[in-house]
Amino acid sequence: MSFEMLEGLTSADAAFSATGSTAEEVFMESARALLSVMMEDPSTVAKKERVVFTVTGGGMDLLLFSFLNELLFYKDSARLLLRPAGLAIEETGESFIARCDAEGETIDMKKHVFSVDVKSVTLHRLSVKKINQRWSATVVLDV
Repeated sequence: MSFEMLEGLTSADAAFSATGSTAEEVFMESARALLSVMMEDPSTVAKKERVVFTVTGGGMDLLLFSFLNELLFYKDSARLLLRPAGLAIEETGESFIARCDAEGETIDMKKHVFSVDVKSVTLHRLSVKKINQRWSATVVLDV
């Protein structure tokens, strides 16, 4: 599993791709990429607080959209930087549900150095695909 920053895909935003052997791995790598876009050193985020949340989406791409935007919601509303510690995705008829067990800590401007403030995940070029037993995602962030 991995992620890669995508240069030149868009001029005003940041973009990345993430891969994994499962959808859960792609979602977790996407969360790691999100922190990497925002912060100079994401490893400075300690596992001091735990948050469990659930999001839904009409497809895997919309589920990833909701999942990443939920992480941004916690950053902006509760000043919490979170990374998934566990994630389960299930299909429920025509939609998908992701249950995330996330860990992190409150933003400390003396400790956490930000590169850019990510405002939201966009729908522009958003995709989640499974090809030959490998999952991949492309995500564009509004910065």
